[in-house]
Amino acid sequence: MDHNVVRAVVEGYRLAGLDVPTAYEDGSHQLSDSELLTRAASLRRVIFTQDTDFLLLAAEWQSRGTPFPLSYLHSMETVRSEKSLMTFV
Repeated sequence: MDHNVVRAVVEGYRLAGLDVPTAYEDGSHQLSDSELLTRAASLRRVIFTQDTDFLLLAAEWQSRGTPFPLSYLHSMETVRSEKSLMTFV
């Protein structure tokens, strides 16, 4: 879980039984976005974020044909809308 996601989202996933480490808990919060995405891929984890910089990285990876482990939440205010959650794998 990227460091910019609110704690309630993390706790919600955990209450659902998912293993959700945050970047702070993992000690990777100081990595660049690119390094964090590479780390997640190597650990076979998905990054959940609201950071739009990750969308640019995902586009770069996609143009190279490289799978990327990213789930992007467009807006917390529209979380109930299926269109607000875009998952790239």
